[in-house]
Amino acid sequence: MMYCMINITHLCTFDNICIHYFSLLFVYYLRKGVYRMLDPVIVGRVIQRCREQKGLSQEVVSGLAGIGRTHLSAIERGTRKPTLETFYRIGEALSMPPSALLAMIEEEIFKIQS
Repeated sequence: MMYCMINITHLCTFDNICIHYFSLLFVYYLRKGVYRMLDPVIVGRVIQRCREQKGLSQEVVSGLAGIGRTHLSAIERGTRKPTLETFYRIGEALSMPPSALLAMIEEEIFKIQS
């Protein structure tokens, strides 16, 4: 985050000044707890918990989602972030709408950050 802000401050156009201003606002509200950050470890933990509750192996879910088992393993460990398409595929492989999976992730984030 700071890296992006440092690069933005070196630019001089009006649009870039606006971007810098909104970046500072975002950081301010983030520190106040208004915005919640998406933690890849939490995302992975929720996906793993859903998979295990359904009694499915990583091989089965990754096969249904069309991704590699090691990719799913890395997502579950929080070392990789799934793309929107991969997230959708994982949700479908778990027989649940991706929106329900996202709601579970948001719920977990609010529990931890509250």
